[in-house]
Amino acid sequence: MSDDKWISKSPENLPDFIISGGMKCATTTIHAILAKHPDVYMPNGELHMFDMDDVFEHPQFNYYDSQNDIWYSKLNSFDTKWDEYHAKFKVNGFQIKGEDSTGYLSSKKAFRRIALQKKPIKIIVMLRHPTSRAYSNYYHLLRNGKSLFSFEDTIQYLPHTILSRSMYKQHIENLYKYIPRERVKVVIFEDFVKDPKVILKDVSNFLNIDFVKFKDSDFNIYANKSKIPKSIRVKYFFSRNFRHFGNKFDASKLLVDKPHKDNLFHRFIFVLHNYVNSIKEGKPEKIKASTKKSLDEFFVRELDGLDELLGQKVLEKWF
Repeated sequence: MSDDKWISKSPENLPDFIISGGMKCATTTIHAILAKHPDVYMPNGELHMFDMDDVFEHPQFNYYDSQNDIWYSKLNSFDTKWDEYHAKFKVNGFQIKGEDSTGYLSSKKAFRRIALQKKPIKIIVMLRHPTSRAYSNYYHLLRNGKSLFSFEDTIQYLPHTILSRSMYKQHIENLYKYIPRERVKVVIFEDFVKDPKVILKDVSNFLNIDFVKFKDSDFNIYANKSKIPKSIRVKYFFSRNFRHFGNKFDASKLLVDKPHKDNLFHRFIFVLHNYVNSIKEGKPEKIKASTKKSLDEFFVRELDGLDELLGQKVLEKWF
């Protein structure tokens, strides 16, 4: 698909800023806080406009209908995508508008397409201890039926699924390749947790909004709290044996005709599983010390040079 297809014809209906990741780095929380500001508008959820065809970041956006031998993807309805995206920002009474799509940071496609726009969109990036982020990412996939093995087995046999989004150095290099540094704000998760007001004041200056318009209660938000299944073993069993039902659910969200209508058996299986093995708020068990040590050593090597790239000492906060 040519680059011209990815250029908005209505730049006035584009966001002024995008929270682009990383995943499991409190992006949902900072989204919720910014949305409380009276001069900021942010639509709910992640929009994925600029990486909808990135199968490495969003494998759920592709679906194979084996009965009819047809592949479905978001590109099947691309002609309507710009209108749908623009509609999210056709609101009045706000100084700026923004969105968040956490796959952009690790996508090879998103920033190049954002740079094509006729509007100078600002980018907010949040980075977290890479091992902690990967561990949280694993449990996110587990809750959604996408993790089929233990954390250690996943690292050994399918490392890309949970480690790739912690490869910050190559992500930031790709970001700076397309977006000028003056349009980028990098926030460190640990600094945000320590003092959210200080961070939001800095972000407010970056976005040119008045920080004093926030209420104290706006900073008490903790969105996307940790949740775990009642039984991880039961979750593994269900995900391994019934994951194709989940794939059909993902297919229903591709804005194309649903390949198959869920039959009563599918619905019964999901209802039964959700009843027997419900998801509840709670923290995962602590990562194994040997696993943390191995991953920390891996990321120390892989992220060498990140401090110089960002112009701030980040690695010493993590390792």
